[in-house]
Amino acid sequence: MNMASFIRAFAFMLLVLMPVFSLQSVFAEDRPEDIGELAVAASLTAGDWDKAAAVIPPFLEKSPHLKERFSPALAWAFFKTGRNTDALKAIEGRADAASLLVSGAITNKEVSLPGIKEPVKASEPFFVEISSGAAAGEVNLGVFPRKAFIVALKKAFYALLPEPSVKQVDLLESKIALNSGLYFLAGDILFDNAGKMVCIAFIDTGRLSDEFGLQKKAKAVTIGILTRKGGDDRRKALIKELSAFGFTIEDFGRGDYYALGDRKKLAGIVMELSEETGIVPLAIKSGFKHIEGNLTLAFYNASTDETLAELKEHSSIVHTDEERGRELAAQKGYEGVSSRLKDTLSELSKKVEWRLGGLPPLEADIITEKVFSNNYKFYSKGALGEITLKNNTDRPVTGVRLIFSVKNYMDFPMQMELGDIPARQTVKKEVNAVFNNKILDITEDTFIQSEARLTYAALGKEDALTLTHPVYFYERHALNWDDKGKIASFVTPKDPVIMTFATQTISGYRDVLLSRNLVAARALFEALGVMGVTYAEDPNNPYQVVSDLTSVIDFVQFPRETLARKAGDCDDLTSLYASLLESAGIKTVLLDAPGHIYLMFDAGVDEDDRMYFGFPTESSIIKDGSVWVPVETTLVGSSFTDAWKKGVEEFSVEREKTRFIDLREAWPMHNPPTLPAADFEAKVTKGEIEKKYHGELRELENARIGYLTASLERLGPQGLKELMIVFGRDGLLDRAMDAGKRLLETGRDAVVLNNMGNIYYLKGDTANAAASYAEAASIVPGDAGIWVNLSRAHLKAGRGKDAKEAFEKAMVLDPRVRERHVDIFMELQK
Repeated sequence: MNMASFIRAFAFMLLVLMPVFSLQSVFAEDRPEDIGELAVAASLTAGDWDKAAAVIPPFLEKSPHLKERFSPALAWAFFKTGRNTDALKAIEGRADAASLLVSGAITNKEVSLPGIKEPVKASEPFFVEISSGAAAGEVNLGVFPRKAFIVALKKAFYALLPEPSVKQVDLLESKIALNSGLYFLAGDILFDNAGKMVCIAFIDTGRLSDEFGLQKKAKAVTIGILTRKGGDDRRKALIKELSAFGFTIEDFGRGDYYALGDRKKLAGIVMELSEETGIVPLAIKSGFKHIEGNLTLAFYNASTDETLAELKEHSSIVHTDEERGRELAAQKGYEGVSSRLKDTLSELSKKVEWRLGGLPPLEADIITEKVFSNNYKFYSKGALGEITLKNNTDRPVTGVRLIFSVKNYMDFPMQMELGDIPARQTVKKEVNAVFNNKILDITEDTFIQSEARLTYAALGKEDALTLTHPVYFYERHALNWDDKGKIASFVTPKDPVIMTFATQTISGYRDVLLSRNLVAARALFEALGVMGVTYAEDPNNPYQVVSDLTSVIDFVQFPRETLARKAGDCDDLTSLYASLLESAGIKTVLLDAPGHIYLMFDAGVDEDDRMYFGFPTESSIIKDGSVWVPVETTLVGSSFTDAWKKGVEEFSVEREKTRFIDLREAWPMHNPPTLPAADFEAKVTKGEIEKKYHGELRELENARIGYLTASLERLGPQGLKELMIVFGRDGLLDRAMDAGKRLLETGRDAVVLNNMGNIYYLKGDTANAAASYAEAASIVPGDAGIWVNLSRAHLKAGRGKDAKEAFEKAMVLDPRVRERHVDIFMELQK
């Protein structure tokens, strides 16, 4: 049998056979509609309308019984992607409240609902995900959970007020949230799957807007209207029309914007009207004239003279009366821009409303990412968000400093020097935050108000600007898999619960014939089995489904929680086992395979010594010059040997598709959180482990020795010499002596005789030890080391004179012997 055949055969004998279940067979039980539900739920709650419009139709084809429930959601997705015809068709003929409200929102019409006296002027659906277990006791509107429409109400609030003031937030919490039923119109539960619920809730956004006076807010800026070209009648008509909409108007009469001088300060925005009409020189019979008109509405920032926007419209008309034709052409131009005029002024007003006379020298807008509480340390280095800074002046804005804070969750505000903003330029800067671990107390996904204060110098004076911005925080178990390295934040080797359990578990193991890391790793894995920890697939978001859906939020337990609950899915168990290994000083790398995650650990053996690790080549992985052992963590409860075998099998099948997640590379950006103190404590003794997994440790030892023996014996005499050393080092003295005797049968060898002397000495047979050393010295009399060994054997046997003579010969051969073996020298002086 050649070496390769032997290794394969030995690997088969070494590793305990177990039933083999392929990944495909394990995952074959997932229902296709479950995967569809995940995609639909993720797109709706994330507001990804393009994706929602794409995934809902095929989902409903598979599950036609859900069409009634999902039609309003599909219609809204179509509407948000500009497919109004498809949107209305999706709810055509339906009279339920949800469909009526969606229709009203699409057509911008009031809706009358049964049980509600006043027509609904404006409403919008919001899609929220909540914990169904937490909501179960909070139902007070039929079967719809109160928590769902509370969350939807807050979503509506921040949609209407992206940067609310502290006063507005207080109003929300103190009045509106307490009377939330007044703003809730209708709702439905779309999914209720194993602890998580996705709902659609319709909020009366018209009533909510009235509570905050948002219409008044949009009208706060004075609009100056100026006719540059054209008649006065058009300007006066616009003044009347815009005043009716609630805008504050200043009539600047006729003239040029740049000739207004200080008068322009009476307004924040100046709208300049220019209309031109003319006869097109075309031959038209019957006395008709072809008249064309061009209308331009230019909007200026009255403070900075910046052109904010322009609306243009070209019109064409045929008429027998030139004067009447010119009037109609101009009127047609105004009709063309009228639908855009109100929205344009409203949007521009939002930018200048807070400062009389126009835009501020520096405008700022902040956008933040959703915060994963478990990974809160990341945001001190990684971006929490981005702030956009716009200089509205003709000179640089200098010394811009940002002071960012989130009350209660940051011990100190984060101060960032943002530098200078060039004239008329817009720049973007990264925003960071140093959170404290109180963020781990957040138990439900929620918005929390932040404050960003900017100080700067502009137009020769110091100035400041304060923004308030809601930041969305996920509760501490939330994770998405856009960056697989994020799992590192759940590997917590410094957690006292984990450290204590790991230390106590491995403390009883000593002097076995395996690598220290292998023994400790095996003990920790088996300890979890003794504790009763088991694999339980996440019924809501199984890893094999969500690991490639980067927008889906997964639920991951902290290792201490998995240990206490005694159950977890593959990512929970992998983070727990990795934490225990790292706490025991064993390096760990996670293995991200298609639809699965497990790990491997450093066996503590160099690649060059792989043979002395004592197991077949196929049973380990080489990385960074070291031997690593793969372990399938979901087999917790089974033997370590079975989990090792399964890990080897999985890696061999998916080797090319498996990605290493090196914790030491991931931790700098995804550092584990500082967890609060915990009362939970777990303890497993060596006796309990060996009782449950009786004989496994001895089987591994025997397998290692058997593999080494067979492998080294194939190398002939040199292999036997190595085997003799290995046996002697491992304390297998009889096996070492047997190898030595077999070698001596082929001839006298000083190295073998010296090692035989060492073995006799360790066995306490000083007479045979001295004889072996003496025979070795007779072959190589110039080896000082052999004479030292002979001296030690004589001294042990009480033959002081012989010991002194041997030591003196060694010192003659090598004067350094006295310093190197000062213990023998001092003993001989007595």
